[in-house]
Amino acid sequence: MNKLLYKILFVLTIVIGLIVLFFLGAWVFMWLWNYVIPNVFGLPKIKLLQSAALLVLSSFIFIRYNGK
Repeated sequence: MNKLLYKILFVLTIVIGLIVLFFLGAWVFMWLWNYVIPNVFGLPKIKLLQSAALLVLSSFIFIRYNGK
């Protein structure tokens, strides 16, 4: 039973870590966007979930249409 519990906790730690890393990347993207884009192009500032959605959308575009 201890091995099963260890495996479950290990997988849960990996999943939570990946989620944290994703939102950390989205926060960096949001910070960069809000620092550069409104001043240069006059577009509005974005929030964290909007930056996460833009990251997911751009990954779909660039992974799907990378020349293949």
